[in-house]
Amino acid sequence: MDKNYSIIGILVIMGLIVAISGCTSSGTNTQIQQFNGKQMSFQYLQGWNIQEYNSGYSVTLLKGSEQIGVTKKYTKHGYQTYLNDAASTYTSLGKFTEGNITYNKYDAGSDYAYALTKNGKYFTVYGPKIAESNMLEIIKTIN
Repeated sequence: MDKNYSIIGILVIMGLIVAISGCTSSGTNTQIQQFNGKQMSFQYLQGWNIQEYNSGYSVTLLKGSEQIGVTKKYTKHGYQTYLNDAASTYTSLGKFTEGNITYNKYDAGSDYAYALTKNGKYFTVYGPKIAESNMLEIIKTIN
């Protein structure tokens, strides 16, 4: 009986050591970086390279073969045109809320497309489904 308690005690101690050390983490990098561009700012997950185009109205995040596009639309008309095109090209997944932001989400095959307004500005975010957590971080913090 004492031997069983010793084994259980050792297993409990080993479990605590693993839990405290973080050895069971999934290995995903969740450190946040800030992008402050000419036309927009947002937070994104560390490890992505950023390129700014079109006087700051378009930003591309690159990580290996993955690419996320973030665009600030010039006008409400341009934004509405994007929504109409997305609705006819992609499968609408509906409206979602992330924090205080409501956005439209579309299934574009291996990618997701998002469209949102914030503070009177119009934005679209597009990228691979595997990068969804990074796109949602951008959506929550874009300005």
